[in-house]
Amino acid sequence: MNYSIRWKDMSNHPSLEEFFKNKIQKIFEFSFVEENVKAEYIYYKREGQYKLRINVKIHKGDIIRAEASDESGEKATNKAIDKIIDQLRRIKTKLNH
Repeated sequence: MNYSIRWKDMSNHPSLEEFFKNKIQKIFEFSFVEENVKAEYIYYKREGQYKLRINVKIHKGDIIRAEASDESGEKATNKAIDKIIDQLRRIKTKLNH
């Protein structure tokens, strides 16, 4: 499992990174997902919102993207990961038919 996180307008949050690491394990359960997952956390101070953007490469060289915002970094992570998993399930269904 290989991932990289970019922290924009905020410093590295070890607890949030550990939470992200635990959550993305679900993504790697899909056999067609390539190793490197890229993520970007952004904190908008004025709105008090965290935003997470995730890019996941799949075997055809395509990239799946998801983005989610919330007042909590953990909630934004859950929303973005759920969006990615939903897209991966749809791709898996297409590949199996």
